[in-house]
Amino acid sequence: MSTALRPSSRDAAIEAAFGHSIQDLHQQQAIAPVAPAVHRMLEMRSFLTTVENRLEEVRHRIHTATAPGQDPVAADLAVDLQWLASATRTRDQYRQAIDQLLRTMPASSARSPFARPTAVAAPARPAATAQAGPAGRRMR
Repeated sequence: MSTALRPSSRDAAIEAAFGHSIQDLHQQQAIAPVAPAVHRMLEMRSFLTTVENRLEEVRHRIHTATAPGQDPVAADLAVDLQWLASATRTRDQYRQAIDQLLRTMPASSARSPFARPTAVAAPARPAATAQAGPAGRRMR
């Protein structure tokens, strides 16, 4: 399953911050460039959903191996427990990174999640007058 379709533990906070569903944000990104904050958020969310999915798989494997009537292999269980600890730390780091990005973003009223920042045109220079410079002088 695509990371865009998988739920994550931070979806509600992301949707609240951007004012659009995760699906809408992904659809907009697929058809047109989006604001850098949206792009970064969707990228971090993708990493988070991948880690959360793997974490769930490892938990299930440990649960199955330690179920009543099972004889878990100590070496396999030790590796799974190390993987579980590592994936948990990684998940927590992605959650913190997403939370930090959400905290540092401008208020939702000050930004459009789909619009990219546009350059402001420089003010026009005043037109040069015929007497202003050497090119405007006649040669005699």
